[in-house]
Amino acid sequence: MQQPRAVAVYRGEGAGWRSVQSTVSSLSRLLPPARFEVGTLCARELLAGGWQARTALLVMPGGADLPYCKHLNGAGNALVRDFVAGGGSYLGLCAGAYYAASRVEFEAGGAMGVVGRRELRFFPGAARGAVVAGFDYQTERGAAAVRLRHVAREELQRWAAAEAGAAACAEGPAPLQQRGQEEQRLVGGFRSESGQAVFDGPGSPRGSSRWQETLDYCNGGPFFVAPDGSPDWECTGDGGGGGGGLAGVQVLARYVGLPPDALSRVAPSGAAAAAAAAAEGGPRAAAAAVAAVRCRVGRGAAVLCGTHPELEARWLDVCGTTARGDPLTPGAVAAIAAGAGAAPLAAAATGAPAGRAAQAGARGGGGTSPVATQSAVGLQTVSFGAPAAADAWAPTAAAAAAAAAACPDAALAHHTAALHAALEAAQPRRDELLRVLLLAALMHQGLSADALDG
Repeated sequence: MQQPRAVAVYRGEGAGWRSVQSTVSSLSRLLPPARFEVGTLCARELLAGGWQARTALLVMPGGADLPYCKHLNGAGNALVRDFVAGGGSYLGLCAGAYYAASRVEFEAGGAMGVVGRRELRFFPGAARGAVVAGFDYQTERGAAAVRLRHVAREELQRWAAAEAGAAACAEGPAPLQQRGQEEQRLVGGFRSESGQAVFDGPGSPRGSSRWQETLDYCNGGPFFVAPDGSPDWECTGDGGGGGGGLAGVQVLARYVGLPPDALSRVAPSGAAAAAAAAAEGGPRAAAAAVAAVRCRVGRGAAVLCGTHPELEARWLDVCGTTARGDPLTPGAVAAIAAGAGAAPLAAAATGAPAGRAAQAGARGGGGTSPVATQSAVGLQTVSFGAPAAADAWAPTAAAAAAAAAACPDAALAHHTAALHAALEAAQPRRDELLRVLLLAALMHQGLSADALDG
């Protein structure tokens, strides 16, 4: 019997504890256990090598990407890039998506600004954010349930068949750029008709039956822009770069209904004109903001997503903080309603040591510079204990009021309760989005759409 392939979730410094644990939990739930075994990988283990032989997928979770750079720049990134180019798969979620673009543009010009080039360069343009205003490393204040339109699994299966056909028909080892352009023509967001490039993606009547909608959790995540700074890079052009489509890149999801200034608000000065011009397009600009992409890298694939489909609503903190790991569960709300305090309750609910909440809160201060702030959310060690009461619930008005009364910030608690309700209601569709990302990352390794139905 063939041994399951490994799915390695990075847990080194920079990876948020909640992102790591929720990724392990959700991937273990959705991937067929006979084929995949989900585990974790720290920086030391990644740098030592040897993990590539049995690993199918490397996941870089949410958190902060500057610590990723600190530990992996140079040798580590070379190992990751070689792994993907040799036929492996990469999934980057939020910070892991920023990290895998050629350039990070996070809150450019602001106090939390992080702008610079990155080494992996799976996506040739920039990951720019935060797409939702108000981001705060320590709370859910800037988190939102955003609308996405994503490709359907059945459409991905068609893409896989087209890729296999293109590979079988290829005569000789075509240059990588030429192969990427051919794949874009056959299976990307464009369909060539009489030599004309035609947009066939979300928002197009022609593409409507091939795309599905969901809400998803977004907290500081990016959208993806072309190397020239344009966020509208796939809707026009010939698929060869510039202001048109990007060779070897396929759009998996787009944001829907963004505010008019969402694109221009975070544009760095060099890209402000292009972003402002796109923002003037109103609904057109909102439909153009790309939330997830699939990038062909040699014989492998990298999937980058600005949102968090892996983060189930049960992982939200009852008071809306992200530094502590206090899950919003029915038992937590009942205890709060009975007058228990939020912090000791959370530690009891997770089975964590009573001092963990206070320790995490102290660690969260960290300073105001981007490096200090991002380092403050770094993960040194992690314990994989799922929240005790994981069953779904819909918070009532009374429960929300009880939570707000026990928390230091009532408005934040109410915001988090509303966010929980929206995400919980959308969970089946959010699971489908995560299945799409997994299929897009692994279909070149033989994973089929129906293998994710179990």
